[in-house]
Amino acid sequence: MRRSPLAAAAALALLVPLSACAPPGPEASPTVEASSALESTSGDSQPSEVLLVPGGERPPLLADGDCSALLGVEELSMILEVEVEAIEPEDERSWEQLANIGGISCRWSADDLSGGIQVAPRTLLEGVEFPAESEEYYFERCEEWACSWRTATDDLWVSGTFSIAGMTREAADALGAEIADLVASKAQERAAWERETEDWWPRPDCSGLAARVAERLGLPLDGVSNDGPYIDPPMPAVLIADEASRMAFCAVFDEAGQQVGLIQTNAGMAWTLPEAEPSGTTGVSALAAGEFWLLGGIVQDFTDGTNLLRAEVSPQSGVDEDAFFAAVASAVADL
Repeated sequence: MRRSPLAAAAALALLVPLSACAPPGPEASPTVEASSALESTSGDSQPSEVLLVPGGERPPLLADGDCSALLGVEELSMILEVEVEAIEPEDERSWEQLANIGGISCRWSADDLSGGIQVAPRTLLEGVEFPAESEEYYFERCEEWACSWRTATDDLWVSGTFSIAGMTREAADALGAEIADLVASKAQERAAWERETEDWWPRPDCSGLAARVAERLGLPLDGVSNDGPYIDPPMPAVLIADEASRMAFCAVFDEAGQQVGLIQTNAGMAWTLPEAEPSGTTGVSALAAGEFWLLGGIVQDFTDGTNLLRAEVSPQSGVDEDAFFAAVASAVADL
């Protein structure tokens, strides 16, 4: 029997969650296009009926969100040559962007070892590029806390992460390719769908978005694009889903350089706000999302029925929260 690269690495195994703090990736490497630049395996499904999904509704999840339907415990155990105990979906709140393109995120565990696997249909990924600045960190480096891999079939984006000391880039890629082949064979009967995207917001320019809010608020503001709402590195498939969902993440500052707030937009994610109520601005609904997002302030979510905007006010800014959110709601109507 061949010796599994994972089994070899397990001798030095050190389990570290994917969300553990990690240093930022090094300089950007050339951009990889999700539609064509990944290593491909075969997939031959030809569904006869195509479901048209409204722009603000969530598309069907692969395998109805059932990870074990795409990757069986016994089958994964054979690939890894360790006894996998469970394959379970991760908390969807950590991968709503992935669900927005029909994908799912799963975690497997085996004794002191674990890993994550994400699978998404490529329906909304044609022409979408993985962020160039994250390319080297995720798919060239291989750290003990996280060694990620990716591959693609004709129809799927498949990626994952091993959190095992001693894992190598070559071993992670080889195991990932085997896992992707297995997933592709299980996903051939998936439902075919298309998404209405005519009403999706384009990715807004942060400076322009801040100017809209400033005009309504009566204060000079500037917006600066930021890396995203992640304290720790997210799963790689979440980043490609962010690109597909046209995510923008903007830090808003006053003229003295004091941060006033944060604004994040995601196209097509109105489905995450089923309880939103009218905001006072025609065509815009809102939902109080609570406190302490990233700045320790009050958070409000907004939707036009198709898209999502999340805003937070810094408690150190001195800006009136109600006035700021009213200005944001008004700006949402113009996106």
